[in-house]
Amino acid sequence: MIEFIKIMIFMLIATQGAYFILVFFLYSWAMEWYEWGTFKNPDNLFKKVVNIWTMSIFGIAYWVGLKVPEKNFIMGKLIIFAYAFLYFVVIIFLIPLIDAI
Repeated sequence: MIEFIKIMIFMLIATQGAYFILVFFLYSWAMEWYEWGTFKNPDNLFKKVVNIWTMSIFGIAYWVGLKVPEKNFIMGKLIIFAYAFLYFVVIIFLIPLIDAI
């Protein structure tokens, strides 16, 4: 059971990393895709669960993408790259810790 939980955590980490790459290369498409998959003002439990699930899979990269629209193209790419680099560095140190459990 512990191995299954570790695999699920690693899958979430990998998915968020892949979405960072997608946001870096295809910013507007990736942001629209995330917004299509969520509900703006969830009014029932199903919509809230969908939003929480989507946020847990793609949330960090989307949050970074929200900081970019007011910047110019080069600065926006640098911001996304900096956050992605920081994410990957933290994950490199976090994976052995999770694996040791």
